[in-house]
Amino acid sequence: MTLLITVAGHDYALSCSDMRISVQSGKRFTSIDEKFNKHIVFHSDGLTADISYTGLARWSDSGKIVKVYDIISESLAKSCSSSLAFGSLSLNLTIDLLAALERLRRIHRMENSIIELHIIGYHKAVPWPFIGVISTFRLDAPWSSKTELEWEYHFDGVHFYFKVAETPEVIFGGTDTTVRSSEKERFRNLVIAGADAFNVSRMASKQIEQASKRSTAIGPRSVSIVLPREGFLDTNLWDKQGTGLVGFLPRIIFPNGASLGPSEFPVSLSLLSEGHLPKNSLFFKSVVSAEYKRRLRRLIFQHQKGPAIPGLMGLIGLALYGKVPEGYTDFGLGH
Repeated sequence: MTLLITVAGHDYALSCSDMRISVQSGKRFTSIDEKFNKHIVFHSDGLTADISYTGLARWSDSGKIVKVYDIISESLAKSCSSSLAFGSLSLNLTIDLLAALERLRRIHRMENSIIELHIIGYHKAVPWPFIGVISTFRLDAPWSSKTELEWEYHFDGVHFYFKVAETPEVIFGGTDTTVRSSEKERFRNLVIAGADAFNVSRMASKQIEQASKRSTAIGPRSVSIVLPREGFLDTNLWDKQGTGLVGFLPRIIFPNGASLGPSEFPVSLSLLSEGHLPKNSLFFKSVVSAEYKRRLRRLIFQHQKGPAIPGLMGLIGLALYGKVPEGYTDFGLGH
């Protein structure tokens, strides 16, 4: 298993995971992919959310490779096209996972298949994030604090925990034993104190990098997805290619069940001159933090004049639909 860090902040929902896919032989892990984006974003019945997962990732079935990533995507596509609410969508996803795991047990005689999914996002009618955890091994609810808005359901081999996070919440999933208790407490305290999404994503990345030194199952490279209470979904995954920058999007499941990606999108830093970065921006803040010196970085982060600059998802929306919501710049490209 790898490591997931899922956060419900004061005004954002954030999910971070490492990017390693490995195969296990005894106690040894051999990496087969260091750049796998384990996030899937979807929209259904007013809910926009992200799913990340850890544990068993793939297996062979009659000469074909079955991927948990595709099982999740196909289940979400069916649910989104039917506009299912969060509970029904999660139940269908649990049923689809159970069916796949039951077939795996029959074919490979595997009694214990370890998988955990974290779901986090916002419903347009509710001001707090929704969090769901679907796990084959977690027997107790993962919440750091109890509220009246939490539920749990236990099936044969799979457990589902659901919460509406009225107060900040942090969940460490997968190989969370690689994160010390003191590190978990410090992380939660910083989120409760009001750390914004960008700084939380940096903390999560550093935590995963530290955990990778303690377990070869965890990769040092990570990716975060943020869903602000107001504004655009954003991600911090980018790279240099040639003379430009490329942003990397997770797979997206649209309300009609169609999917896009994972995909790449070219981006120019000249866009930064058109306005200011929103509080919970990830993409541009990640690039600026890595590429610019401290003084210039501080000026860009503190600049608040002009319309807000959409993050990577906002740029995709602009490219697809030619417009962004009021308060954001469309760089003169609106139509």
